Amino acid sequence: MSFDKNPTVSIVCTVYNKEKWIGQAIDSFLSQKDVDFEILLIDDASTDASRDIIQKYTEQYPDIIRTIYNDHNLGIA
Repeated sequence: MSFDKNPTVSIVCTVYNKEKWIGQAIDSFLSQKDVDFEILLIDDASTDASRDIIQKYTEQYPDIIRTIYNDHNLGIA
């Protein structure tokens, strides 16, 4: 999968202080089969380790995962 294509599905996940669950959620997204997809992770200025976890996945799957890091908490969009 690559961002050069138009993915069939865009998975959008907003994150705020979810370090306990974000890895499990991303693994679940990555386990999808038979569909071209991208994952958009939006960290809303988490104060826990969420950003570090997101960054590790982004580095591991740069062709699938895009990230947005808010400078300050904007609340639920």
